[in-house]
Amino acid sequence: MERAPTWITWKTHARVAPRKNRLWAIFSWSNTHAKILGMRTIFLLLFLATVTLAFVHFAALEFFLYWQYVWLDVPVHFLGGTIVALLFLALLDLGLPCPSWCQKLIPVLVLVLIVGVLWEVYELLIGIIIRDNYVFDTTLDLIMDVCGGYVGYVVGNKVRVWQK
Repeated sequence: MERAPTWITWKTHARVAPRKNRLWAIFSWSNTHAKILGMRTIFLLLFLATVTLAFVHFAALEFFLYWQYVWLDVPVHFLGGTIVALLFLALLDLGLPCPSWCQKLIPVLVLVLIVGVLWEVYELLIGIIIRDNYVFDTTLDLIMDVCGGYVGYVVGNKVRVWQK
């Protein structure tokens, strides 16, 4: 008899019908392997988003793209918010002690907003240009951080629910 691959769990069930037994197999993922695959998925998403953000940010600084294309700041902040939310959810998967109320959407978005505000303060302290539309630009950056955090939370939660 051939052995099933390690990532497959076969469950056999017998149902008694009049005068005969029926045997069938149900193909399903084992719970442990689904969790491992789910953790790998969230870390893969986090890694890809971080590498993309780092590449775009350093290229934009090196070639002055933030000053040539003012709109480039918007997707970078969106991706930054996504990374913060995914990082928080990945840390929860690793066993970060956290009460259940802080795993909801609003606390994660507040965390993303705090990181966004700290980034804006950092930009101000290192002397990145203060334009005439500084308030509008900062507000838009924070909105994009929160929107990215929302997407990161939704995608990360879908992966976490899928892995359970």
